[in-house]
Amino acid sequence: LGELGRSDLTMVLATRELGLAAQLADEVAIMRAGRIVEEASTERLLAAPQHPYTQALLRAIPRLDRPRGEPLVEIRS
Repeated sequence: LGELGRSDLTMVLATRELGLAAQLADEVAIMRAGRIVEEASTERLLAAPQHPYTQALLRAIPRLDRPRGEPLVEIRS
């Protein structure tokens, strides 16, 4: 996928892994309940998410710099 992403092809990737999307995509669309709630360049979306659902997704990513045993963030529907 990384090699294809560097070519002149357009690729659509559906994933719940924002880290993977950040590595592969120039543009990201965040969907909730089948609708796009935010769309932006990957850089802008990760630096300054605008939609509350996008913000919640980013807070829910497990991180190695958080204290051990800290509960994961839950995203409520």
